[in-house]
Amino acid sequence: MATEDPLNAAARDRLNAAVARVIRDRRRKREMTREQVYTKAELARATYDRIEKGETLPDVGRLESIAWALDTTAVGIINEAKRSLDETALFGSLAAPPEVLDGNEESSGRAARIYGRMIGLE
Repeated sequence: MATEDPLNAAARDRLNAAVARVIRDRRRKREMTREQVYTKAELARATYDRIEKGETLPDVGRLESIAWALDTTAVGIINEAKRSLDETALFGSLAAPPEVLDGNEESSGRAARIYGRMIGLE
């Protein structure tokens, strides 16, 4: 029995962008610099920059470290990212151009659920 890739490339990109946006927004609300966050989280600058730019999805340990540095939780970051994805799917034609949603709005929510399971939320 073959296993299906749970995240297609477009869904993974949307999830990366949503998590990055939450991390960036929370950092700015706390009036922290990137350097303050990656130093407190004990991450390499390049690693943190790739995560905050949405170029890569943090693994569970890195997400926990970043959340701790921002005085929040990984669950809080994921929930906020999921809400963002849900809103994009719900208001897709208003919130994002069609090429971003690629006609598969359901994959964004699925991507957040899979990532949530990866870090033990479901």
